Amino acid sequence: MAALASAMKMLNVLGVAGCAERDKGDVAGRQAPRGETKSMTTPSTSAGTPSSIAISGSSISSQSNVRWGQNSCLPPGHWLREHERFAFSLEDLDLLAVYLELSKVPSSFASAKSAKLLLSMLRFLRSLDIPVQDICCLLAHASIYFKDIYAIIGPNMNRDELANVLVLLVFLAHSHVHDETCQLKVWHRYLFKGYCNLPTLSKATLELMKRRDYKLRVEDYDLEVALQCFKKVVRWQKEAPVEVIREI
Repeated sequence: MAALASAMKMLNVLGVAGCAERDKGDVAGRQAPRGETKSMTTPSTSAGTPSSIAISGSSISSQSNVRWGQNSCLPPGHWLREHERFAFSLEDLDLLAVYLELSKVPSSFASAKSAKLLLSMLRFLRSLDIPVQDICCLLAHASIYFKDIYAIIGPNMNRDELANVLVLLVFLAHSHVHDETCQLKVWHRYLFKGYCNLPTLSKATLELMKRRDYKLRVEDYDLEVALQCFKKVVRWQKEAPVEVIREI
C-alpha cells in the first residue's frame, strides 16, 4: 500500500487525478507463456556481453575487457560504487553515471533503491538485445526530457519518484527511437510491478508526454552533445565505410 500511495503522489505531482486502484489481475503481473518466441516484447533470460571503458575522475581512459573483479571505472568515492552488485557490468555503472550527470539529477537522489531500479532498467534493455550504442541514444534522449520535466515538477518529487520518472522517460525515448518497441505492460512487469499498477503507469506516461507537449524529438545539437559524453565511456563501434562502385 505504501508503494501505491507513493505512485499516487507522483501522479498528483504530474497532475493526474482519478487513478485506478491496484488491479491484481493485471496482465503485467502474469508470467509470460512458456516457449514464447524471443522478440522485442519478451526479454531474453540473459543479457548480451558488455563492452568496455572507464570514467576516471574528470578524465576518460580507455580500458579493454573491463569485467567483474577488476578496478571500478567510477572515480573514488562515487556513490554508485556502493551498488555495484546491482549492475550487469561495470559498463552499466558508467552509463548510469553519465545519464544522471546529463540529467542534472540532484545529489540527494543517491540511494540503494534508486540505483537498483536504474541498473535493473539497463539490464532489462540489454535483455532485449538492444545494442549499447542504441542504449546510449535512449539515455541521451531521456536526459534531455528529464531536464525539461524537472524544471516544472522536480522540486515536488522525492528521490523514489524521480527514479521512476527517469526510467519512464527512457521508455518514452525507446518508443520514439525504435520502430519495434517493447510495450509498457512489459516494462511494468519487470520494473514497475511493485510500484504501481498498469493503468496508473499509463496515466503517468501520458502526463509526461503532455509536459513535453507530446514532442519526443530533440534538437540534433543537444543529442550529439549528449552522445559525445557516452562515447567516452563505451566502446563505440565505427560504421563500416560505404564501398563506392564505379562504372567502367
